[in-house]
Amino acid sequence: CFSPSSSDDRIVSCNRMTMCCLMIALLLTLFTFYIYIDTSGLPLLDATSSPLSTKSTSLLTSTTATESEHEERCMDLDLNQNMDTLISKSKVIFITMGAKAAGTTMVGFMHKCMVNITKKVKLGPNFINRPEESKSLLTNSLEVTPIIASHLYSDEPLIDIIKNAHENALIIYIHRKETDRIKSAIRHVVKKQRIKCNMNEEKTRCILNEQSLVEYIAKKPYEIGKGNLKLLTCGVYDAIVDNAPPNMVFVHYKQVDKLQRLLAKHHCPELLEKQPMKTNIANGSGKYVQLTHGKGLIEIDEWLDKKINFIEWTLKTRANAACQSNTRLMEHELFQCPHEAIRVPGLVLDSSHW
Repeated sequence: CFSPSSSDDRIVSCNRMTMCCLMIALLLTLFTFYIYIDTSGLPLLDATSSPLSTKSTSLLTSTTATESEHEERCMDLDLNQNMDTLISKSKVIFITMGAKAAGTTMVGFMHKCMVNITKKVKLGPNFINRPEESKSLLTNSLEVTPIIASHLYSDEPLIDIIKNAHENALIIYIHRKETDRIKSAIRHVVKKQRIKCNMNEEKTRCILNEQSLVEYIAKKPYEIGKGNLKLLTCGVYDAIVDNAPPNMVFVHYKQVDKLQRLLAKHHCPELLEKQPMKTNIANGSGKYVQLTHGKGLIEIDEWLDKKINFIEWTLKTRANAACQSNTRLMEHELFQCPHEAIRVPGLVLDSSHW
């Protein structure tokens, strides 16, 4: 700007220098802003980021729980341990599950444990799926059962419990991995003869047509369709984030014997030394599948062993599933716990708690 050239040259030179200074200032500002965002923990948007992402997907936006945090959330199902303490402090205990996840066993245990109350309170099976019937708990009897066990038909009752249950309530979801659950459900439906089969001439074998069996499974009737895909939804995970239930525990279905023992200790000690209830246990069905090719007969259990790893994919049984990533992350941590029971923390904000 102060060169001894003509006035016009000085003006051009000054303009160029001003532009250079402005560009340098802009770059410094952008760099400073980037550093602030990076160190403050705020998310950086990229081409794949969506401003409409749901709360449930935010469960997976952070790192997984540390080893010490995970160990603290694992529940010990032996007597006089942390699950025992949690049950002792709970005023009401909701035990929920999908089909073929020890639900019939736990409902039977509830009635046996709470027999003096449940015989007075006339409620239908799995009544928590019917809100109007649930209200009758307030008027049927002065005493109300502190243990409520029920299958779930959809995610709505579980969301309702998470939102509205008393802060001293314990919510237990008994979990079974979906592939294993659906295998058991198919076996159960066939055993109960809810699908047509033909008896052989000797009347010793009930024979299913393979193609008809496949088409029947694809419709997901009865217990086949009442599993985790309809229950552990984005709505449920959103409800956990929004309401932070202080006492919610996922328990693997194979641990219900230990769970019954803990419940009996505090609510029906006369059952403490008795064998845990076991109902609806799978056994030989006596059903056979007529193979489409080869004209051979094979027992339904053997057929399922051969086909189960392909059923969900070929029949698209998960086509309408959502937020499976949250369920798989929960399962990953659940099965790392020695007693296959894990507590949902009081404040679920991101996957560092999962």
